[in-house]
Amino acid sequence: MIEKPPTNQNEEPSENPSEVINNIGSINKNMEVKNNMENSNNKNEAIIKSRAYVLENIKSPELLGILEQELIKRRGFDLSGLSTKEQFELIKGRSLNIIPENDLLERLEKSKQEEKPLIIKFGIDPTGSEIHIGHAVPMVIVNRFQRMGHKVVFVIGDFTAKIGDPSGRSSKRPTLTDEKIAENLSSYKEQIKPFFDLSKAEILHNGDWLNNIKLPDFIKILSKINVSDSLQREDFRSRLSSGQGLTQAEFIYSVVMAIDSLHINNDIEVGGVDQLLNLQMCRKVMQVEGHKSECIVTTDLLPGITGGGQKMSKSLENYVGLSHPAKEIYGRIMSIPDSLLEVYFKAVSEIDDEEWNILDTMIKDHNLNPMMLKKMLARYMVTVLHTKEASKDAEQDFTLRFSKKSYAELKDIITSYEQVDANLSVLDFLSSKELFKSKADIRRFATGGGIKIVDVDSGAVIKIENPLESFSMITNMKEFILKIGKRVLSIKLK
Repeated sequence: MIEKPPTNQNEEPSENPSEVINNIGSINKNMEVKNNMENSNNKNEAIIKSRAYVLENIKSPELLGILEQELIKRRGFDLSGLSTKEQFELIKGRSLNIIPENDLLERLEKSKQEEKPLIIKFGIDPTGSEIHIGHAVPMVIVNRFQRMGHKVVFVIGDFTAKIGDPSGRSSKRPTLTDEKIAENLSSYKEQIKPFFDLSKAEILHNGDWLNNIKLPDFIKILSKINVSDSLQREDFRSRLSSGQGLTQAEFIYSVVMAIDSLHINNDIEVGGVDQLLNLQMCRKVMQVEGHKSECIVTTDLLPGITGGGQKMSKSLENYVGLSHPAKEIYGRIMSIPDSLLEVYFKAVSEIDDEEWNILDTMIKDHNLNPMMLKKMLARYMVTVLHTKEASKDAEQDFTLRFSKKSYAELKDIITSYEQVDANLSVLDFLSSKELFKSKADIRRFATGGGIKIVDVDSGAVIKIENPLESFSMITNMKEFILKIGKRVLSIKLK
């Protein structure tokens, strides 16, 4: 028999069976709390050690290799042992909007207290056969929720794809047949696999319930939604004012999408900021139908690899596809402007702000060539989407294609310029060589991504977006290749 400790020296131990049972329950509960704390500490230890290891080697020549290795490892870290505040900050740190913020924190706290996972919804319409890394940015957030122990529901919009999401569109999307939709989504599971543990996620098709919804039920939902809620959308107003028109199907797209949330009854929905108005409608419909409104988490749109402020898009050909071959992924990442390195690292990797700030300071102090950082990002993405071995092969192939030897083979079309003033602008240099008819032509060619500096040793590429900048402002290299379309110039600075 387990006896209750006496409250004082003169008190006799109680023989009351109910008290004994209560004591056993209390002891078991205390042991459970202790075990949970130990498990949480063990899970947190991996994260703490990883960050400490990077910071300890901050001055090491092997820093980038160490950081790259740790970023890959962190993708598999268990985040369930973090406190709710730490989990909240991990989501908030890479989100553009959390609506409402206090609701997310409260749900995380309640989930941990009740040991009941939250339901996280993420959806995508199969309007094309390829998913690109811009789509993967919110998937990184969803992956974090999953590693915190929450349930992920991935919704494939085979029904909503027939309508076509009008968000941000200046014209109607092409109508898709069932056969085309089936063709598009045939490889979706394979493409998203690097970002989810599919064995722990639920994959649903919204056609399974939307094809069976009864018209009276749908009209009942529509009767509770004001038309003004949709007419306030800037994209709708632009379409109407330009004379492009807007179909009734497009007008109710967000309400149809909201029925997914009613069916799943999710706690949180994650998406790109271009989905914000649709997600707000999901909250509205859940509310009018007597559900607790979902919490919205949105991420910023990833700029395209060509820079210039345009979002990543398949139609603009400025994207990196999740299904692209390893060598193509590596090459496309290497083409991004240096100005986008921070955006890309924070969007697709597990780098923390302190680590990035250190790298940024090293670049500004000329202790780190941004090209080396770009190569690391390219290797990282190939490793995530393919394998470590594929990343090595892709880098080797890229270097061979842009090495000194390969340019030497172009000696008949290379023009060499030596003793070039480093403070001379690219615009003035090209203008003085009469390679263009006018300075306006040079500016247009640069804006289109046609002027590049290539590191002859690493093969790294810098796109010159502003030809008014001097060579010394663009690069700290003294010898490099200047590519103008198909023309190749060998440049040596004073």
